[in-house]
Amino acid sequence: MDDVHYTAWREARAPFDGVTIHTVDFLTLGKALDILLPVLSNLYRQYGAEQLFTYHDWHEHDGVILAAKPMEWGELLKLTDSDRDLLQASHGDYQVSSVYFPESRTFLLRVYIDDDFACAEKRDLVNDRCVYFDLTAHANVLSGLISPEDGVTESTDAKSYFDRRYGG
Repeated sequence: MDDVHYTAWREARAPFDGVTIHTVDFLTLGKALDILLPVLSNLYRQYGAEQLFTYHDWHEHDGVILAAKPMEWGELLKLTDSDRDLLQASHGDYQVSSVYFPESRTFLLRVYIDDDFACAEKRDLVNDRCVYFDLTAHANVLSGLISPEDGVTESTDAKSYFDRRYGG
């Protein structure tokens, strides 16, 4: 997390006072793209006028705090062009996600790609990776954007979700 998100999480302020829709288990790159493409398109339609920011989130790994940096929406949208493009979201370290959010911090999107192939090998995924993502915001922001899908995604109280996953 960056310092602003860290404080917001600890104090249960937006977006951590909302809900987190997250994958139940790891997905293949293709399945993750199927879900992320419409989500990112809708986020861009709603928040594309705002500056976008990114950082690598070590929340589950060891909790280190890093600064966010600006990025272009086009860079984020490009991640959904192909499996190879989605792999660009990978940090390469265990339990380190790539995070994307607008200047208003209305939502927090995190994408984690397991790079050591162990996850993929356990699931008999040849030349694939395991992808996990979550999207945190108030329920009204998520309404119509993404909904829990049986067996693929589920909705959880954001503060408790991040509390349980903290590795620091």
